[in-house]
Parts: sequence; C-alpha cells; structure tokens
Amino acid sequence: MSRGLGRIERAILEHLMDDEDEPIYAADTLISVVYRPPDAPDDFDFRPTRAQYTAVLRAMHSLARKYPQSIKLSKGKGREPLRLETDF
Repeated sequence: MSRGLGRIERAILEHLMDDEDEPIYAADTLISVVYRPPDAPDDFDFRPTRAQYTAVLRAMHSLARKYPQSIKLSKGKGREPLRLETDF
C-alpha cells in the first residue's frame, strides 16, 4: 500500500531534476547523492554499506516502474553497475 515516493526515491528524483546536464547516472553516484553527509569535505572517504546500496538499487527499479516514459535502466549485469538513464 504505497503512499507515494519514498525518501530515497524523492532524493534521487530531486537530483535528476536539479542536474539536467547528465542524462545517465550510475548507482554509485546516486548512493553518494542520497547517503553522503551534506557538510562532508571533498576528501571525505564515503563507503556505503551493502544495505544502503541495495536500498538505492530498489529505489532505481521503483522509479523506472513508476516513470517508464522518462526513466530507463541499463547495464547492471555482472560487474557493471546499474545505470539510470533519463529523458527529462
């Protein structure tokens, strides 16, 4: 019984709307967008947990299902990271 977009989905969608220059985002990039502390310095060594990585992958799949006309997923097989492609 979903009540709309979750916190991670909203953070990803907000980033997609703000950054119109880049049409393709890797899962690793989106993890740092969602979980990296906003006041962290540039040399901050951010290492997401497996649970955070899984949550972002799940949110990417959910966004692709909810917005099939403008968000597509590619790669993600083997060692290649899952990529989110936008048409915004």
